[in-house]
Amino acid sequence: MNSLEERLKAARTYLGFTQDEMANALGAKKRGYQENENGKTKPRADIIAGFVKLGINANWLLVGEGEMSLRSSIDLVPNPDTISVENSVKQPLNAELAADIIGSADIDVIKKAVEKLQYTSLKTVVDKFEEEYVLVPGYHVQVSTGHGTCPFDEGVKRHLAFRRKYLNYRKCKDNQLAVVFSRGDSMEPTIKDNDSLLIDLSCVQPVDGKIFVVRLGDDLYAKRVQCLVNGGLTLISDNKEYPPQTITPEDLGSLKIIGQVIWIGKDV
Repeated sequence: MNSLEERLKAARTYLGFTQDEMANALGAKKRGYQENENGKTKPRADIIAGFVKLGINANWLLVGEGEMSLRSSIDLVPNPDTISVENSVKQPLNAELAADIIGSADIDVIKKAVEKLQYTSLKTVVDKFEEEYVLVPGYHVQVSTGHGTCPFDEGVKRHLAFRRKYLNYRKCKDNQLAVVFSRGDSMEPTIKDNDSLLIDLSCVQPVDGKIFVVRLGDDLYAKRVQCLVNGGLTLISDNKEYPPQTITPEDLGSLKIIGQVIWIGKDV
């Protein structure tokens, strides 16, 4: 779409408005908006700002740059920085070119009005996202399902989004969750190599039959736990080729439960 009027019409169609409805939504007169869309007149800055308030990208509308919808200008996952409203617009408003296109000499009026509404529209999208999803920190730590790997001491490398409704159902606290990777085959078929594991860090009391990430010495493992009557624990692999490992009460000091595995993400 090479012309402003074509983009005005496309944006209106995307929003699902007739010309009458579009004019009302923008607070404009029907005839005035029709002339904008027909190319007879250029839209005022407040008309452009009105489109932005409805979720249309000002850069796209004015100069044809970027995506039509502001919502498609945000990358919600995997990096938490992309959730920042300030960083959500891929391209800043090309105010000079925009002002030239709509025949306005007051560049600052256009820029301030549109950028303010872009911020507001994007913040609405982000707030809606945060109502429905929780961003869980992910660590590039490989939790062994075989012979153990490095300690759980690395910085956050990414974030994964989980539905808040699901986490509430599991009675999880947002700040007590982490995602790590599995390594090895001892927990197959339940956990395969390089699966993502969501860990509830608040669940540190062993429960029979549940899978926990545990630190044993300097290594991390994902194993099923069985509580023994003598106060010890048995770490069980789902892969029967790996024998159970018994931790006596005397050796429990060398074992620390990091948290319970409550979700497994797999590649297909």
